Amino acid sequence: MSDKPQGKPADKPAKNLDESYREMVTQWERNFDSFANQFMGTESFSRGMNQAQDAQLALRKTFQEFMGKSLENVNMPSREDLVKVAESVQSVDRRLARIEEMLSSMRELPKLDLPGAEPVAVGAAGIGGDQQPLRVGEAGASHRFPPASDGLDRELGGVGHVADADPAFVVG
Repeated sequence: MSDKPQGKPADKPAKNLDESYREMVTQWERNFDSFANQFMGTESFSRGMNQAQDAQLALRKTFQEFMGKSLENVNMPSREDLVKVAESVQSVDRRLARIEEMLSSMRELPKLDLPGAEPVAVGAAGIGGDQQPLRVGEAGASHRFPPASDGLDRELGGVGHVADADPAFVVG
């Protein structure tokens, strides 16, 4: 057996291996970034990306139209229908919140001491006590004779359109 410690020489190559791996990954990332920047900066890449985006938007629009028609055929709401309903519900919620706020502020108002607000006992009415006695000077009907017709036949016939032409004879 030797007198040298066994762990020391093995640790040094491991550190070098870790450092080498980090340097290799860092260099690979730099090279890839440089390549990607050069490639993405070209006119052909920009045109290709624009064409791909246009195709995606067209496909999305076609799919939305297809789904809208399919949902309509089975009598189900579309996304747009649900958005409209959600907006209406939110509007109702906002209005309800304002009403609740107004009601709560009305509850906080001081109570007014109005005269005659105390409860009183009420007795039963006597027999015939709920009828008014006849008074002298009251007219029986509001008109003595029915109003004259406005025309001769059909659309032109009937009661006139001026309400104040035959005032009621009401004694007040």
